[in-house]
Amino acid sequence: ILEDMKEECQKYGSVVSLLLPKENPGKGQVFVEYANSSDSKEAQRLLTGRTFDGRFVVATFYPLSAYKRGYLYQTVQ
Repeated sequence: ILEDMKEECQKYGSVVSLLLPKENPGKGQVFVEYANSSDSKEAQRLLTGRTFDGRFVVATFYPLSAYKRGYLYQTVQ
């Protein structure tokens, strides 16, 4: 799944990092860091509303500082 997600996300810009937590907090979510804000905005716009593996995609922005510290929390269930 990680490689599939990375491949899909790279269609919208340069991916710096991608995290797919296997345990809570964050399980079931994918965190993607893009090289610049315009790529992340485009990815958010184009990914929201799609489905992946039978799940509805909701793309939101997450604080980069929290992501870098590894502070993940469940935002969507």
